[in-house]
Amino acid sequence: MTKENKARLAKMIAETPLPLGLGPTPPPWPDGPLDCVDQDFHRLCIKSDADADILYPLIRSNPLKVREVILALLIEHPHPNDLYGPKLDEYTGT
Repeated sequence: MTKENKARLAKMIAETPLPLGLGPTPPPWPDGPLDCVDQDFHRLCIKSDADADILYPLIRSNPLKVREVILALLIEHPHPNDLYGPKLDEYTGT
């Protein structure tokens, strides 16, 4: 890709409006994450049986920090509000 094409692509991305229907993002929950937690880190800490003790060193060295980490792993990050109401999947469970 040439420099000209890269610049053109960057300009298009910067000028592209957000998808219709997305409103402002609400503030995060108290003690929740500000943004999405890395999925590999989440899987390693929450869903992995092989590495069940992955947080133990942090628990021993800084229990207050591990509290923040665990809350960030368990509380969903904020999503933009849907201007048109709840999504269909919230009603159908899909």
